[in-house]
Amino acid sequence: MRILFTACPGYGHAWPLLPLARTAQRRGHEVVFATGPDLAPELVRRGLTTWAVGPTFPQMFDFRDGAEEEYAGLPPEQHMLVDLRLMFGTAARIRAAELLPRAQQWRPRWSSNRRAMPSPRPSTRC
Repeated sequence: MRILFTACPGYGHAWPLLPLARTAQRRGHEVVFATGPDLAPELVRRGLTTWAVGPTFPQMFDFRDGAEEEYAGLPPEQHMLVDLRLMFGTAARIRAAELLPRAQQWRPRWSSNRRAMPSPRPSTRC
């Protein structure tokens, strides 16, 4: 079975998926891990086939630049919500735009992010 894992290019986002990806590999599944180009080499060094897609983690912080008007009038406790939308939401849209054509061609049977990228052939087994 082809299994696609996707994660933001942050260690805390990708590393928790590694045991599952490695177990799937050991059981004979074809595994690909899609993440940002800055984290992809680390996953390749750990023996995973990797697709570098979307922005790097530092680029995600750049999405906040020039967003001062977004914070205007908001109480400080709501600033993080704006940061999350600008950083992670923007990055996810870019990553999905780059990833979807590759995934549609490769046709995984299962994806670690089913809400963002449904499988063309849903599987009832893992």
